[in-house]
Amino acid sequence: MIKSRKSEDFQDPKNQGFLRTRKAQEEMTGFIVIILLIAVILIGAMIFFVRPKQQVTELKSVEATQLLSSILGYTASDCSNKDIKDVIRDCNSGKSCGQQNACIFLNSTVPAIMNASIGQVSKEKAIHGWKFTALDIAANQTILNLSKGSLNGSMIGASYIIAMPDINVELRLYYNQTA
Repeated sequence: MIKSRKSEDFQDPKNQGFLRTRKAQEEMTGFIVIILLIAVILIGAMIFFVRPKQQVTELKSVEATQLLSSILGYTASDCSNKDIKDVIRDCNSGKSCGQQNACIFLNSTVPAIMNASIGQVSKEKAIHGWKFTALDIAANQTILNLSKGSLNGSMIGASYIIAMPDINVELRLYYNQTA
């Protein structure tokens, strides 16, 4: 049979030391729980405040993708009405574009398209630099490597694969974080 504790058991002088020890253990356990809760809250706050803002980058990444798509779809009237994708293929295979080499044509046309699209780049503007590259994936060889402005700071980018032969075209935009 289980004996229940009666109120006189708690008043017994023999049990007073036991009750004090038990009460002290409960208080220490509560104190430790409070300290752990505060530590978890502080760590959570640090993670929240240190993490970079992702939403702005995602929005700008969509803009970079659209800009790259526009550049690659641009039709060059002085290059037999080929779009830039085809001219990049021609540059890779050493062909000409109208009266000049396709690579030379791209070296002047892509910067002109970028200037018309985003304007002049400088440290004072939201976008202070850009880089446009084309890489022959199979040969692991750079076909085109154009850049302008400062290539430091925050960066967003977009890439596109041109098939046959596989060419990876990449556009990177460098911008001020406050923009």
